[in-house]
Amino acid sequence: MQAETTPITQESALPGAAPRRQSRLRLIHVFLILGGLVILLGAFTLSYVNRSVSNDQFTRLAEQNNAALTQAFANAVWPEFAAFLTEAGGRSAEEIRHDPNTAALREAVRDLVRGTSVLKIKIYGTGGLTVFSTDPQQIGGDYSANERFQAAMAGTIASEIEHRETFQAIDGAMRNVWVLSSYIAIRPGGPDGEIVGIAETYTDISAFHAELDFTGSLLVGTSAIVLLLIFVVLAAIVWLAERALERQHVHTVVLAEQAARADAASRAKSEFLANMSHELRTPLNAILGFAELITNEILGPIGTPRYKEYAGDIERSGRHLLGIINDVLDLVQIETGRARVSLGTVDVCDVGRDVVRLMSPQAAAKSVALRFAANCTADPMTSDEGKIRQILFNLISNALKFTPEGGSVTVSIAGDPLDGRTILRVADTGIGMRPEDVPVALAAFGQIGNALQRHGQGIGLGLPLTRKFAELLGGTFDLQSAPGNGTIVTVALPDQANSQSRTLARHG
Repeated sequence: MQAETTPITQESALPGAAPRRQSRLRLIHVFLILGGLVILLGAFTLSYVNRSVSNDQFTRLAEQNNAALTQAFANAVWPEFAAFLTEAGGRSAEEIRHDPNTAALREAVRDLVRGTSVLKIKIYGTGGLTVFSTDPQQIGGDYSANERFQAAMAGTIASEIEHRETFQAIDGAMRNVWVLSSYIAIRPGGPDGEIVGIAETYTDISAFHAELDFTGSLLVGTSAIVLLLIFVVLAAIVWLAERALERQHVHTVVLAEQAARADAASRAKSEFLANMSHELRTPLNAILGFAELITNEILGPIGTPRYKEYAGDIERSGRHLLGIINDVLDLVQIETGRARVSLGTVDVCDVGRDVVRLMSPQAAAKSVALRFAANCTADPMTSDEGKIRQILFNLISNALKFTPEGGSVTVSIAGDPLDGRTILRVADTGIGMRPEDVPVALAAFGQIGNALQRHGQGIGLGLPLTRKFAELLGGTFDLQSAPGNGTIVTVALPDQANSQSRTLARHG
């Protein structure tokens, strides 16, 4: 009777679907909030960068104009008033204000800046005293400690942008004005001349600042709109992606349940194979024992010779079946994690020679030359001799199976001086495999569909078991093959003593 199954729906597979939807909505809310903050931050950052760059560019331009104006003052005005300005440093502020030269200098400065955006000019002596200003009330001020005055005395132009609620310009008081003030050295002899004083020039930049505010606002608005459009697109993508993720999650849950059932079925299969293999070995050993008794005529001669021949066939078939059962048991033990490694000192060269000697009759029966490389250079190592022996038996047996009459199988064993591994290599001149056939050959019970293999014995466990044995011993397995060019299988095995030492060193 078939068990009743319940179809898995989104609600049944995901009992917490409602909380997840709420979590998704909260995530989108967070995304919207953070995205909005990023948009605002990005827009204002662009505005700040634009303002800073524009201010720097305008300041440099204004400084150049102010420097040119100061040089014009040094060339055209200073020579006429040099004596007055130089001697003013020793007079009182009131005396300077009422000196006729102050009024004359004021008119000369007014003529100099007429038609420009310069609002005010102040002249400082080299000691920092204000010896002239278009605003007479500022005459006599001491600016010797002013950092920008000191910078100008060192030959550097020092400027600053500031906002004034009220400002006393040459032509009268002004309100709500943005000005750029520059401290510039006065050099009558030109740029390389001696500094005889410092001029502070105030330039009206209100129009520029208003334009900068407008440009900044426009940039912020435009950037915000562009970023908002991008954000809306991203939000839509996130929403659609989360919808897809929900559907994928449901599908993943279904696949996980199916995988769990498949894993349980695989374990049940492995347990079944293990139990059946154990059950089959007991009667099979009895069959082999009795067949051997009959073949060797232990209890007396057999009356009909053909019975002896039949008994030999029974023994050979039984031993073949026992080998298959042992392979299945080995595979089950590895897949279920119950395989054990028996470590000991192994002379791999001696093991290789012994296996080649035992397999030579089988090779001779097929008229295949089985050779063992004479230059065996592998040192004794700590490993599992039984599994190394089985690796070699499987590789040679597989090579003989697929090597036609007149071919050859070569077994070589050598030590790798670079990392201390032992390299086992079996090369044949057999039929070879296509690249797409290699994964099939390395899969348990894999059978490649060619005529020679279909007529050969075996259930496709030789190569898979060999690879698993190599991995169980901490080694690697490599297979290179091409149709008509034979197959080369290379197994590299580490010395377990060295591996254990490295492991202890890492954990120590």
